Amino acid sequence: MAGDSAYNDDTMGSFKRELEGLIPNAFVHLVAFGGNQNNDQASGFWGMVTKQIDTVCAELKEVPELAHGFHAIGLSQGGLFLRGYVEQCNQPPIRNLVTLGAPHGGIFDTPACGDHDYFCKTFYGKFKQVVYTQHVQTNIIPGQYFKDPARLDQYYQSSTFLPAINNELEPRNATHKVRLTSLGHLVMVRYAEDEMVKPPLSSWFASLELNRTVPLRESQLYQEDWLGLRTLDENGQLHLVTFPGRHLEYNAALFARDIVPYLVQPIAQTWSWVTVLDAAMSLVF
Repeated sequence: MAGDSAYNDDTMGSFKRELEGLIPNAFVHLVAFGGNQNNDQASGFWGMVTKQIDTVCAELKEVPELAHGFHAIGLSQGGLFLRGYVEQCNQPPIRNLVTLGAPHGGIFDTPACGDHDYFCKTFYGKFKQVVYTQHVQTNIIPGQYFKDPARLDQYYQSSTFLPAINNELEPRNATHKVRLTSLGHLVMVRYAEDEMVKPPLSSWFASLELNRTVPLRESQLYQEDWLGLRTLDENGQLHLVTFPGRHLEYNAALFARDIVPYLVQPIAQTWSWVTVLDAAMSLVF
């Protein structure tokens, strides 16, 4: 779920042009880290999520076109980090948030390695062993939303991002709920054949337990409304959408039908959009 860059004209640039074509007069702002493609790509794997989101919070305040708010799209881990933006600062505010294949409920496994890819197997095997160490939790991005149901005590004690942003820790952070319920709409898209997000229903905020995935509406997080997801749902503001295909597989017709309507709603007296396209953290806005 890391690997792309805001500087990649074939991917991020192409999607930006696609949005501009679908939404006449749209303002699409791209935020990148490090000043070049290599550094921006690396930021999707190395760093600390909360600090990166703080950087984006400060940067977006300096974009005058976004002063009245904006609609946002987050791809893969970018969707999770955009939700983090809402909960950590949300100034300027996101009006409608769309996440595509985002691991909201965390991941419990890493991408599959090829049969003969011994480096991949060795690296990820070791990664899972040390995922809750201080080094990983302050330096390796995917580890900060890794939720191992067999080690929940370590997860709650050591994970530096996901437990806080999912309001799993007591006392609950009331501000997170207030900010998330300030959204006009939260649209969460899962991919029917997603091979990257494990479990795939994490894109719909499913929670992880030993030997089972608990759907959002059966979870304690939803039932007790820790984040305001139940409030959004009961008000008709939470939308769970399924797209066919593998992780982030683009379907232009479905995107135009199911996503664009949330991006064309007016904001105050202006029209603003921001797209966060991440396969790298590239909070690619």
